[in-house]
Formats: sequence, C-alpha cells, structure tokens
Amino acid sequence: MFGLNKDCKQLYGLGFIPNSDPALSIRVREDFFNSLKIDKNLFQSKDGKLGYTELIIPIPKAVTIHVPAWKPIREAVQSIALFTELARSAYMNNEASNLEKRQLISLYVVANHERGKYAIGGDYSPLLCDWLEDIATKGDMDNIVRAMEQTYSYIWDRPRCGTFLAYPQEEGGLVLRCPSYCIVYPRSLRLKDRGIEFDSSEVMHEAEVLVLLSGLSVLCEEAGREIYGSSF
Repeated sequence: MFGLNKDCKQLYGLGFIPNSDPALSIRVREDFFNSLKIDKNLFQSKDGKLGYTELIIPIPKAVTIHVPAWKPIREAVQSIALFTELARSAYMNNEASNLEKRQLISLYVVANHERGKYAIGGDYSPLLCDWLEDIATKGDMDNIVRAMEQTYSYIWDRPRCGTFLAYPQEEGGLVLRCPSYCIVYPRSLRLKDRGIEFDSSEVMHEAEVLVLLSGLSVLCEEAGREIYGSSF
C-alpha cells in the first residue's frame, strides 16, 4: 500500500499522551515537516527531540453522552487524515541506511463525514512485524488496550463499555477490536522479509477512529522504545 514492504527511514512516529486530557501526537522529522504543503495552524506543534517537530492532536470530549460534539472530533480526525494523505507519497525512494531509524507504521486515514465513511489503513513495517512476532509481550498489548479504553471513556465521559482487544497474529500482524465491532486487521500475508498491510472495517464514526488510533500510537511507542531505546 505505502511501500513499507521494505525498511524506510523514519519520517514520523506516533505517540499517545495519557494525561487527564489525553492527546495523540505525531513526531515528524523537521526536514520532512518543513517540506509539507500544509497549513501548519491546523496542528498544535512544539519542538521535539533530535530534529523532530511534535504535532499535538487533543482528544475532544463529547458535550453529553447522547449528543456528542461532533465538530471538534471531526476536525481532529480530518487533520490526521490530511497529514497521512500528504505523507503517503513520501515513501518513494526512501530506503533506509543501516544507521537510520526505520518507519515502524505508516497510516492512511479516510474521513468522509458527508458519506459516513471512515477507515484506517496502512502498513506495519518489516521491523515492526519482527518485533510483534518475537519481542512484544502481553504487557505491551495491555498498554495498547488501556489507551483505547482511556480515549473511549474520555470522549464519552463514562466508563468503558464492552471489551477492547489487542493481539498479535502469526507472522507479525496485529488485530485491534472495539466493543462496537470496529476492527483493525492484517489484510495481507507476510512474504519473506516484507511488512504487512492492515485495514479496518465497521468504523462508523469519528470517535472510533480516535480510539483505534490511540491503540496504534501506543503500539508505535512501545516498539520504538524497545527497538531504539526511545519512541523518537
């Protein structure tokens, strides 16, 4: 889908900020960020570490349980979707050298609220697939689930309802499930040292996109920390 069937140098990484007001972050290489044709005011940004800019996307809270504040939720998801669309073409001729950090996850987010169509797709890189297959622990999966539960509870201002799941598949894929039956799942088999494409189904609204992205962000952080000693 995005060319991460090979190892590419890292252009951005995902993060989750589990404060009382949780947020997603996208940690973007400064040279890549400066090259993007994008209104930088769409994001809260701050200087990151080691040549990175960190884009902060606060998780919006619904006004009430029954009448959610769709506008800020929609704007958050559309900002992420725009970034992933612009980043999508950057993997051309982006093969990593042995000294560079690799892109662990690439994302492509679809947010067409007029037609009620939402999706999360992308690739798990070969390096991430190896980590999932050989190194990831139950504690890593528990942290992914905890982030999804926190985002759900924060948006709807209520305790989680139902069961959230995160579990690895054979050959390095990962499945994320929410109680509303939306799911992120591997859509391809792994061949030799290639990565794995993933897709989603039953994603019915913007809030579910943010819940699933929270889980994928923690996945990226956990893997980056264990592979490189830092999620940056």
